[in-house]
Amino acid sequence: MLNIVFLLLAIFGIAVSAYTYKKSKRDKRLVFKSRSSKIISKKDFSFPKLSFQYDGNEIEDLIMTEISIWNYGTEPFKAEDVVKTDCLRIESLRDTIIYECQIEVANEHNEIKFKQLSENEVRFNFLYLNSSEGMKVRIFHNDSNSNDIVIKGRFIGADSITKAPSKEKYISAFFDLRFFDLTQNLINKIKFMPLKFIVILILIFIQFPFVILAFILLGPFDYINDSWERKIPEAINLK
Repeated sequence: MLNIVFLLLAIFGIAVSAYTYKKSKRDKRLVFKSRSSKIISKKDFSFPKLSFQYDGNEIEDLIMTEISIWNYGTEPFKAEDVVKTDCLRIESLRDTIIYECQIEVANEHNEIKFKQLSENEVRFNFLYLNSSEGMKVRIFHNDSNSNDIVIKGRFIGADSITKAPSKEKYISAFFDLRFFDLTQNLINKIKFMPLKFIVILILIFIQFPFVILAFILLGPFDYINDSWERKIPEAINLK
């Protein structure tokens, strides 16, 4: 019993140390998330004479890509941090044409502005971006592969803008282990209900201690991850 208490105290100490380190670590990082949705496409209609226009130009389809860009780190980004030869921008590749760009959400004090230089590039500038500050923009373009809309930019004292990291919980990863799939497959193969019931009880008896141990060992780390994760600001979240 005493050994279990010491083990729990050790785990708690490690979790607190990791939390303190993460909170005090200086970090300067700009990230983005994107989501595309089809507004309309000529392929969805069986009328040969039907046509669509955007700003007076005939188009085959129209896609809207929403992009959230924000300061994921703890250090602010300033206008002078932008590398002039590799500024913050959205580009389209191959045959993708950007018809229009709109800033959907942004704070006035950040003074975020954009300029569409061509049908393949939109550039952005800002006064500053504090931690968890950013913007949500809409790009209207023709049908394309989602990878044909790219976000680029380099900054002094920081890496290039990157896709926002996806967080996976440790406990979820534990339940994704192959062992649980195998036990579920075994149960599904048993057709005789009394036998299936007995097997389920045996498996619960075997797995229960491991499940409890997983929650004890991995739960604190999931809690710490949730506490220090710099989530996307609600105002620019892609819902």
